Amino acid sequence: PGNIDPDPSVSAYLDANCQTPAPAEFPLGTTVITWCATDFAGNTSTIQQSIVITDNTPPVVTVSFPEGNSQDTNSLSGKNVSFDVTVDDIFPDAASVACETAPDSPVSSGDLFPVGYTTVTCYASDTSGNPGSGSATVEVVFQYAASGISGKTSGKTGSSFPLQWSWTDDSTIPITVPEQLLTIERGACPGNGIDAQDP
Repeated sequence: PGNIDPDPSVSAYLDANCQTPAPAEFPLGTTVITWCATDFAGNTSTIQQSIVITDNTPPVVTVSFPEGNSQDTNSLSGKNVSFDVTVDDIFPDAASVACETAPDSPVSSGDLFPVGYTTVTCYASDTSGNPGSGSATVEVVFQYAASGISGKTSGKTGSSFPLQWSWTDDSTIPITVPEQLLTIERGACPGNGIDAQDP
C-alpha cells in the first residue's frame, strides 16, 4: 500500500504520446483525446476517449430596415426599399440566407415594394443544418404635394365648389386629377393653397 500514489498527475492530450495538450474548447464533430496519468515514480498509464460536439442550436435571424419601418413615396408604383439581414450563431460558421415576402416570392434588398404593408421573412441554415428565421414589416406610404390648383380656392365651412389640381410623382411628370367637388368641413384643413373660412 505504501507504493500506491493517492494523487497521480492526470492530463488530457491530443496525441497518444501525451505531448500535445487538449484544448479547453473542442470543435464540432468528434475529437479523440488521450488521458495520461503519471504517479510519483514516473509510471504512466493512458486511455483514450472520444469527445463528440454537436450543434442543435438554430441561428438567430434579424431583419431590419435602415430607413425605418414606415417610408414615404410619391409614386403609386411604390418604393425601392433596402433591408439588412444579420445571422447570429453559437458557432462562427457560414450560413445560407434567403428572403421572401410570400411563399415562392423571393425578395432582395433594394427591390420595389408596393404601397402598403409588406413583411419580409428571411431564412438561414447553419453548417449543421439547423434552420432559423426572422421577419420584419415595412409600410410604404403614398405621399404627394398638390400643385397646379385651379378654380375657387376659398370658401366658408360647409360650402362646396369644383376644384382641379395636379401632383408630380418620382418620374417628375405632372399628373392632373380630374375636376373634383370639394366640400370644406369644420375643423378640416383641405390642403395647400386652400383657405377654409368660418362663417
